[in-house]
Amino acid sequence: MGAISGVAALGLAIVGAFSSPVVQLIYLAIVAIIVSVIAFALLSSAQAVSNLYVFLSVALYLQIPGAVGLWYTARPSCVPNGPTFDFTYYQTVSQLVGALASALALIIFQTITTEWRLRSAFWIRRSVRIMVSCVDLIIIEHVNLKIGLPGRAAFILRDAMVLNSTQMLKCWILVPAIQPLSRLTSPLAEEGKCIPS
Repeated sequence: MGAISGVAALGLAIVGAFSSPVVQLIYLAIVAIIVSVIAFALLSSAQAVSNLYVFLSVALYLQIPGAVGLWYTARPSCVPNGPTFDFTYYQTVSQLVGALASALALIIFQTITTEWRLRSAFWIRRSVRIMVSCVDLIIIEHVNLKIGLPGRAAFILRDAMVLNSTQMLKCWILVPAIQPLSRLTSPLAEEGKCIPS
């Protein structure tokens, strides 16, 4: 599976260098189907289903951080009533508060979520990611201003703290997916030895 994924990634690099985004999307869809079929052929059904779930949960989670970043720093002529942060403030605050939020997320992960059951871990973490995605809409639609939360405070809560904490959620999502796979894998396979038939 690792070799197949490596060849697929190399193919994507080649397709990405020489073709349009539409061709890249078609290539990715075909590769995703082929790799999924091979996974179901080579792995146990529990491993294949777990891999497919992780793949779909990562592939279908869309973000637009670049566009939102430009929205925060745009001039009033471009974004009426926007926050119009200067770039230095935007970068400094997002990196500083983001680092603190990531450390807090790591502490929460180590102390609380490692004891969760697998099903709870999947749906709670997925729900948090969905709610965090909705925060972008709240800020862009100026709901924060309607409830009395200034743009700078909303930015710190959303972009710097919450977004960086959700980056840790990637670990929170992958770890519980890898844990059951490790339980399903033979100890002999983990050591790289042949599994006796």
